[in-house]
Amino acid sequence: MAFIPQNDFERSLMTASTDASHRPQFYRDLMQAEFFVIQEGEPPAQTAMRVAQEGQSIRVRSIDWNGMSYIPVFSSLDRLESALTGPAGYIAMRAVEFIKITKGANLLLNPGADYAKEL
Repeated sequence: MAFIPQNDFERSLMTASTDASHRPQFYRDLMQAEFFVIQEGEPPAQTAMRVAQEGQSIRVRSIDWNGMSYIPVFSSLDRLESALTGPAGYIAMRAVEFIKITKGANLLLNPGADYAKEL
């Protein structure tokens, strides 16, 4: 399936993949972007966003890729849904906040998509 950008962040990702001079802008755009992240646990009857309350812990799905463990993150809800094989809960969070709370974790942006990136 063709990668049709759903937002400015995805357009920036596409541009940065072929234009090295755009990469600093991509990282600035990353800090303003929103991530969509699959939650672990009992899946809902259909794919649905869950709202985490302050102080609540969340469990997110991880995947193995090239012998390492990664947290898959997605640049849009369309990207997340295309990676699912069934219903799942997910959270949406500002990328910069997610990066802060997962400090030191390996993140994989849009695994399986034409435009993916290790973070």
